[in-house]
Amino acid sequence: MELKSTGTKSCRNLSNFARTLGILGLLIGLPLSSAVARDRVLIDSGWRFELFDPGDVTTAVTSYPEISDLAKLQGSDINEEIQLEATRPDPVATHAGENVSFVMTNFNDGGWRALTLPHDWAVELPFDSTSDKSHGFKPVGYSSSTTFNIGWYRRTFTLPANYAGQGLWLEFDGVYRNALVWFNGHCIGREVSGYESCYFDVTQYANPGGTNVLVVRVDASRFEGWFYEGAGIYRHVWLTDVNPVHVAHWGTFVATTSLLGSNATLTVQTDITNQSALAASASLTSTILDANSNAVASATSTITVTLRDAGSNPVSGKTVTLAKTSGPGTPIISAASGPSDASGVVTFTVTSTTAGDDVFTATDTTDTVIVTQAATVTFTPGAATHLSVTGLTGGTAGQLQFATVTALDANSNVDPTYAGTIHLTSSDGQADLGADARL
Repeated sequence: MELKSTGTKSCRNLSNFARTLGILGLLIGLPLSSAVARDRVLIDSGWRFELFDPGDVTTAVTSYPEISDLAKLQGSDINEEIQLEATRPDPVATHAGENVSFVMTNFNDGGWRALTLPHDWAVELPFDSTSDKSHGFKPVGYSSSTTFNIGWYRRTFTLPANYAGQGLWLEFDGVYRNALVWFNGHCIGREVSGYESCYFDVTQYANPGGTNVLVVRVDASRFEGWFYEGAGIYRHVWLTDVNPVHVAHWGTFVATTSLLGSNATLTVQTDITNQSALAASASLTSTILDANSNAVASATSTITVTLRDAGSNPVSGKTVTLAKTSGPGTPIISAASGPSDASGVVTFTVTSTTAGDDVFTATDTTDTVIVTQAATVTFTPGAATHLSVTGLTGGTAGQLQFATVTALDANSNVDPTYAGTIHLTSSDGQADLGADARL
């Protein structure tokens, strides 16, 4: 058996596919956490449940326009769905429901029902002769009795402290249906289908070593089939902890490209996610097992996992310019522009003979969206300082991840005497960070 393996590089927040077919191993040439490579924890216990929406819920949460018949797609529905998809607001971008009482991390759910998943609240409801017979005469969905269409789930838990610096995501094996999910008060996404599994990356909102709150609103007011479908989180929920450099979620693809008798050629493609602050060298090993779990073929690839921005562009080689925009001095800038390195860092040296505050703007012009970073630096006559611009991950208007501007002394050490306020903006004119940072 011949095995071909290719490593696909990725850095965006992207199944155990190789359970019987093969094993994927990833060794990172980077000093990472001592935690296990991947820790998948079942979180079915400890949930609280409540029927009905709270009084402060708004249409930002409840409204989700869909085609009229989800069970039997018609040709005309395709164009309608395309139009609806174009007009539906993104719940993450609009922070849907983050001000609803049930979503708040300090909400007291002590009066809610305690339960363990999987859970189906429809089967618990009384029979109703006026309800849909194909769905078990339960008062959910299209029934004239729509009192029981909405359910809320909350789970409060503590994350291990050693999860700090790790990648974290939540997996839902099945929710019926139209699930809107919040983590620590932040809307992290929606899964409409009642039959697809889904996952949400929660790395940026996790609180390792502290309290975390997961909230799910389930809307079972629509039927997707012509049979009993239930309502609620009816399958398992998992929390996965991974090293910052890891095989992506659903990141493996295996194909048989040739089969002649007992000889087969397989191609294994693997997406590697890098959520660290540095580029990483890695060794990826793919192993094929037979029916008795014996290794029959193996292939190892050595890869470099680069950092990429929000538009999946490498952060290295970005064109960054630095210019003075205001201030009393006449500073000398080492270079008008420079490329960023593999970690997304570009450094400029600025010398000024005039005391005072000068404002400099570093601009990343590589992506479609022009991202700027402005830093006010206080100069001492005759002194030199370096402006080190890091984390150039802008690619979407209003977003600039991992962005810092630091003042360095002549030995490239952080120099606190050069104090100033950083304000980050993009071409949409909105602040990229919620608050100013300090040099």
